[in-house]
Amino acid sequence: MAPEIATDSLREAFRRGMRGLAGGVCVIATEYEGLRYGLTVTSVCSLSLRPPSLVICVNRDAEAHDPICRTRALSVNVLSASQQSTARVFGGLETERGPLRFAEADWTRSAAGLPALIGCLSNLDCHVEEIADGRTHSILICAVRAVSVDGGAPLVYWERDFHTLADARPVAAHAPGDGP
Repeated sequence: MAPEIATDSLREAFRRGMRGLAGGVCVIATEYEGLRYGLTVTSVCSLSLRPPSLVICVNRDAEAHDPICRTRALSVNVLSASQQSTARVFGGLETERGPLRFAEADWTRSAAGLPALIGCLSNLDCHVEEIADGRTHSILICAVRAVSVDGGAPLVYWERDFHTLADARPVAAHAPGDGP
């Protein structure tokens, strides 16, 4: 690992700068030795369509980190605008810890037997194919095995708070199928 050269002022400037990057909010979850583990993340990114795959960054200090790395299986639950309380619970912003977090919302099992949150925009069953060192985080390269889509308005994290896109309008019109 390269020596750390960032100063406190650079780290704080970086933190402030990244607050302007809006991100979709997901809860990733797994089951290990009969217990469910999950956490809120905004670091989910589409990697490839062929084959369908994602990149997910998980803090090594997160309680769910080791169970996810051991099972190499996880669900990605893309939260709807109505699921802010779930994001807060799984983000550690409430008092619930460990498997108790799952009592806050309604869950079912996905086709692969993973915890799947009911009422979210989509659920994706994933298999972790690679784990790379990302300093304080592990970078997971995940193959998507199944997808369930319900749709709706997304929950977004921006400027250290949760938001919706209920009033959002496209900047420019585009034809169906264009763009990301």
